[in-house]
Amino acid sequence: MAGNRTLTIIKPDAFNAGKAGLIIAHLEKAGFKVIASRVMRLTETQAQKNLRDVLSNLRRLIEPYVQISRQAVGLALDTILVDSCQFEALLEKVDYLPGTAGLAVLRDALALYRGDFLSGVSVADASAFEELFASHGLTEWVFTTKK
Repeated sequence: MAGNRTLTIIKPDAFNAGKAGLIIAHLEKAGFKVIASRVMRLTETQAQKNLRDVLSNLRRLIEPYVQISRQAVGLALDTILVDSCQFEALLEKVDYLPGTAGLAVLRDALALYRGDFLSGVSVADASAFEELFASHGLTEWVFTTKK
């Protein structure tokens, strides 16, 4: 839909671990276009004000889809489709269904699979990227580097 925007915040832990590029590459591969970015180091006071502002904007923009409290921000799972949650719910049903009904539910669960996460992502000159994936046991991925 025209005019839709997505705000993505990369947490300091992921940024400090060198995963920011991986996250951005995944978003771009999924069809998102980065139109602006900013890296900020904030004082605690600045961070608290920024968090209040962001939570206020979230409430205004997407209140039905998120649950926001003083302690947590989460997805309102009854208002959105999260395929991994749907997959788990279908698998829980299988144990309680007889024969063909159980198979039908398994087929529905398998239909949710759309491919390996980040399948085919390649980043040139990114040994840290390769090391990250190797550290998670993702050795089947193909990486290319420039010499």
